[in-house]
Amino acid sequence: MTDKIIKAEPLEVTIGLNSTGTVISPTPSKQPVSTKVPKHHIAGLLVDQQLKSQRQDDKQLFLDSLKDETKRAIKEGSREVTEVIEGIRLTGAKKKVVDCICKLYHKKSQTYKPNEKDYYTGNAGCEVIVYGGEETIAPKISLTPYELTLEYTGGARVTGKDLKTVNKLLQELATEQYLMRYTEITKCKDGTTIERGIEEYLPLIRIPKYFERISKNNIELSKKEETLVLLNPIFRRQIADKYIAYPDDILKRMIEANGSPRVHIATFNLRDYLMRGLACRHSVEEIYEKKLHEKLAPDLVKQGRRKQLLGATQKAIDVSKKLGLLSDYKIVQSYEGRKYIFYINQTWE
Repeated sequence: MTDKIIKAEPLEVTIGLNSTGTVISPTPSKQPVSTKVPKHHIAGLLVDQQLKSQRQDDKQLFLDSLKDETKRAIKEGSREVTEVIEGIRLTGAKKKVVDCICKLYHKKSQTYKPNEKDYYTGNAGCEVIVYGGEETIAPKISLTPYELTLEYTGGARVTGKDLKTVNKLLQELATEQYLMRYTEITKCKDGTTIERGIEEYLPLIRIPKYFERISKNNIELSKKEETLVLLNPIFRRQIADKYIAYPDDILKRMIEANGSPRVHIATFNLRDYLMRGLACRHSVEEIYEKKLHEKLAPDLVKQGRRKQLLGATQKAIDVSKKLGLLSDYKIVQSYEGRKYIFYINQTWE
């Protein structure tokens, strides 16, 4: 089979140019305009769990390895153990909400002093819960339905329908539980390495309601109603050392590159896969087609919908190219099957 190489369109850069295309040099009397893109951090462990793939032939081995308390938690959640998949499986719409929560969590937290107790704890206090067999912090943020929905639309005008859609997705995220299994690795200054295995079956968020009403002589003077979002500890775990920096306007860019606000989960997952590679300073990522499909759209793989799977994969690639995150890619044939080779734009931000 002949290698297929598809080159991305060059990313247009207009910052620092005048209308004729001439570079504008800052004058000594003026402060240079910063071109640094504002970013927010998302915990690498959270991204890893969303990209986790599980092959069906590993299913029994996976079930046998679950802890008894995990199996009990699954049954208490009215699900059969055999139905549960490892990792965080989201739809495109729910992934957008999680992206928005991650951004607001960063913006509403103290993010500069890792050794302080309030580091990445949100703006509404926090709770201490048992997670991975030990007490840990679960961050909490307060937000209004409008600001969350404004992020969801990529800054576009918010409608009543948008508010209802986001509220519904938020409620669903608060009731759906996910099986997260991973190993946290901590390297100490004395050279010691600590590995801690985590296995939890929990929702990503919980939503305790909150409102504040001020009245005098039984007359309501003001009322403030906000949504409190209690985050799963995975949003915060090891975020000081293992994180991925996302541009603040990433959702807006994705909606524009996608040509529609309805972005498929495969497109989000490829974006995260490439950005994780970028964060690790990888210029090239290689992955076999079967594994790529399991990572991008596991539900389509399970349903055997190959035509839709190939279409979703190509759309994800096209959007990544338009974003400028993916420079080039090619597909090669080997004795183990078709392999995708992705070339990541190292200067992308």
